[in-house]
Amino acid sequence: MVQIYCGNGKGKTTAAVGAAVRGCGAGFSVLFVQFLKDGSSSELHILRDLKEVTVLVPEEFYGFSSQLGEEEKKALTACYKEVFNRIDGWIADNSADGELKGIIVLDELLHAVNAGLVEEAQVTELLDAYSSEYEFIITGYYPTAALVKRADYISNITAEKHPYALGVKARKGIEL
Repeated sequence: MVQIYCGNGKGKTTAAVGAAVRGCGAGFSVLFVQFLKDGSSSELHILRDLKEVTVLVPEEFYGFSSQLGEEEKKALTACYKEVFNRIDGWIADNSADGELKGIIVLDELLHAVNAGLVEEAQVTELLDAYSSEYEFIITGYYPTAALVKRADYISNITAEKHPYALGVKARKGIEL
């Protein structure tokens, strides 16, 4: 199945982390992949300590997508193609008999797709091939029509009020 946590409100990644932890508690293997983040988010410290969780974050952080030049976009696009190869490798390594084999979280993937850094076809091929065996949890701002079509759950998290609007930067342990 495919779950999408989207919208402009706080809590998309938090919901995905909660689902990953719940899956670990049920004995599932979890692959937690972050896009467009630098790998320093506080939740990764705990997830990396869980033996059931594999965290996959690109080794190099290229900056915010809106600030990338063409060469940086090309490099990041190539990096994300390699990330998808590593996802395929994790799936191959975690094949097992049973109804549900594991959970794959693709955090901020929607933004990477919308920014043109990940090809939508790569995502739809992955979902079409494995969403009957793995639970996919995808987060970000706006899902494409093709991803909405494949989703079994969509939770739209809307910001009614956020301290960012008052100039408060992201805080460690709360937003970071």
